[in-house]
Amino acid sequence: GNDYLNGGNDNDKLYGQDGNDTLVGGHGNDHLDGGEHDDKLYGEWGNDRLEGGNGNDALYGQDGNDVLVGGHGNDHLDGGEHDDKLYGQWGNDRLEGRNGNDGLWGEDGDDVLVGGHGDDHLNGGNGNDALHGEWGNDDMHGLAGDDKLYGWTGNDTLRGGDGNDHLDGQQDNDTLYGDNGHDTLLGGAGNDYLNGGNDNDKLYGQDGNDTLVGGHGNDLLYGNSGDDVLHGQWGNDYIEGNGGNDWIYGGDNEDRLLGLGQNDRIWGGNGHDYIDGGNDGDWLYGEAGNDTIIGGTGNDHIEGGDGNDNLSGDGHDDLIYGGAGDDTISGGNEKDQLHGGDGVDRIWGGADNDLIHGNSGNDHLWGDDGQDTIIGDGGNDCIYGGNNHDKLYGEGHRDTIFGGTGNDYIDGGNDADRLFGESGHDTIVGGTGNDHIEGGDGNDNLSGDGHDDKIYGGAGNDTISGGNEKDQLHGGDGADSIFGGNDQDFIQGNAGNDHLWGGTGKDTFDFERWDGHDVIKDFSLRQGDTIQIDASLATHFGQISYWQNGSSAELYINHNVRVTLENFSASDIDKDLFSFS
Repeated sequence: GNDYLNGGNDNDKLYGQDGNDTLVGGHGNDHLDGGEHDDKLYGEWGNDRLEGGNGNDALYGQDGNDVLVGGHGNDHLDGGEHDDKLYGQWGNDRLEGRNGNDGLWGEDGDDVLVGGHGDDHLNGGNGNDALHGEWGNDDMHGLAGDDKLYGWTGNDTLRGGDGNDHLDGQQDNDTLYGDNGHDTLLGGAGNDYLNGGNDNDKLYGQDGNDTLVGGHGNDLLYGNSGDDVLHGQWGNDYIEGNGGNDWIYGGDNEDRLLGLGQNDRIWGGNGHDYIDGGNDGDWLYGEAGNDTIIGGTGNDHIEGGDGNDNLSGDGHDDLIYGGAGDDTISGGNEKDQLHGGDGVDRIWGGADNDLIHGNSGNDHLWGDDGQDTIIGDGGNDCIYGGNNHDKLYGEGHRDTIFGGTGNDYIDGGNDADRLFGESGHDTIVGGTGNDHIEGGDGNDNLSGDGHDDKIYGGAGNDTISGGNEKDQLHGGDGADSIFGGNDQDFIQGNAGNDHLWGGTGKDTFDFERWDGHDVIKDFSLRQGDTIQIDASLATHFGQISYWQNGSSAELYINHNVRVTLENFSASDIDKDLFSFS
C-alpha cells in the first residue's frame, strides 16, 4: 500500500516496498529505501542515505551530509544542507545540491543538475544533460551526449565531453573545455580560458581578458571585449579579436584572422592565411605560407615571413617587411616604410612620402604619389618614382629606373643601369657600370660617373657629365652644357645652342643638320679632338667655312650650323680635324 514511515530518533532503516510511500528519517543517520512506485523520501537530520528504487521518486536530504540515489524512473533529488552526494542513475532526473559542497551524478538519461551554493561537482553522464553550477567554484562534466553547462557565479571548470555541447561560464573567471564534438563555448564575464578540443567549435570570450584555444577542427573564435589571447591551432580557423589589445595565433592550416579592436598582435602560423589588423596600430606576422595581410587604420608593423605574400598597410604610417618569397606590398595612405626582403617583389608606396627597399631579388618598385625614397638594393630592379619629387637608388646589379613626374634624384649605383628622368628637372647619377641615361623633359643634371655611359639629355636645358671612361653624350633639345670628362668621349649637342667640354682624352664632337649654335670650350689638337659631321649636314671639307673671331675660331657648316671653338686659332683648321658620316 501507500505507506507513511517515520524513523524518529536514532539511526533507522526504512523500506517502503510496494506503493507510493512517504519515508521520513527524522533524527540520526538513517537509511531510506523507497522500493517500488513513486515515493517521497525525507532524510531530515543526520547523515542519511536515500534510495528511490523504482518509480518516479522525490528525495530530500535536508540536514546533514547525505547520499541520494534516484534509481529507476524520473526522479527529483534535493540535497538540502551540507555536503551531499546525489546519483540520478536511470531515467531523466533533476538533481539539486542546494547548500554545501555537493557531488551530483546524473548517469543515464537526460538529466538536469543544479549545484546551488558551495563548490560543487556535477557529472552529467549519458544522455543530453543540463548542468547549472550556480554559486561557488564548481567542477562540471557533461560527458556523453549533447549537454548544456552553465557556470554562473564563481570560478568554474566546465568540460563538455563527447557530443555537441553548449558551455557558458557566465560570471567570474572560468575554464571551459569542449572536448569531443562540435561545441559552443561562452566565457561570459571574467578572465576565462576556453578550449574547443576536437571537431569544429565556436568560442566566444565575451567580457574580460580571455584565452581561447580552438584545438582540432575548423573553429570560430571571438574574443569580444578585453585583452584576449586566441589560438586557432589545427584546422582552418576564423578568429576575431574585436575590442581590446588582442594576441592572435592562427596555428596550422589556412586561417582568417581579424584584430578589429585596438593594438593587436597576430601570427598567421603555417598555411595560407588572411590577416586584417583593423583599427589602431597592430603587429601582424604572416609566418609560413602565402599570406594576405591588411594593416587597416593605425600605424601598423607587418611581416610577411616565408611564402609569396600580399601585404597592404592601408591607412596611416606603416612598416612592412615582405620576408622570403615573391611578395606584393602596398603602403596605402600616409608615410610608409616598405621592405621587400628575399624574392621577386612588387611594391607600391601609395599616397604620401614613402621609404621603399627592394632588398634582394629582381624587384618592381613604385613610389606612386608623394616624395618617395626608393632603394633597389640587390637584384636587377625596376623602379618607378611616380608623381612628385622622388629619390631613387638602384644600388646593386642592373637596374631600370623611371623618375616619373617631379624633380627626381636618381642614382643607378653598381653595374650597368638604365635610368630615365622623364618629366621634371631631374638629377641622375649613373654610378659604376656602363649606364644608359635619359633625362627626358625638364632641365636635368645628368652624370655617368664611372665606365662607358650613354646619356641623352632630352628636352630642356640640361647639364651632362660623362665622368670616367668612354662616354656617348647627347644633349637633345634646349641649351645644354655637356662635359665629357676623362677618356675618349662622343659628344653631340643636338638642337639648341649648347656649350660643350670634351675634357681629357681624344674626344669626338658630332654635328647634324638641325643643331643650333654650339660652343666647344676646350677643343684640343694636342689631345686629338675631332669634329664629326653627319651626312645630313655636309659630306666634305669644302662645305665648311671658317674664320678667326677674337680668340675663337668660327665654323659655318654648309650655311646651316655654326660652331665656335673657344681659345682656338682658325689657322690650325684643316680637313684632318673632320670626319663625315
